[in-house]
Amino acid sequence: MRSDKDTEHKEESIRILARVAGEAEPGGAALDHETRDASDPIEKLGIRIGRLLAMAITIAVIAWVVVYFMRNF
Repeated sequence: MRSDKDTEHKEESIRILARVAGEAEPGGAALDHETRDASDPIEKLGIRIGRLLAMAITIAVIAWVVVYFMRNF
């Protein structure tokens, strides 16, 4: 028979595994669209700035690669 201590350890293990599974999912709680406040103007501004920076960096890297290959070949 299991003791109370074994039951407590099992329950704690189940809680930990459930939390880790939720955090390990792609697009987990940190990136979940339902958790952010859509009416928050600072949140919207941050998203726009992040997207613009990502696009600018991507274009800069592509341009650098093109220039690099054009000079070396």
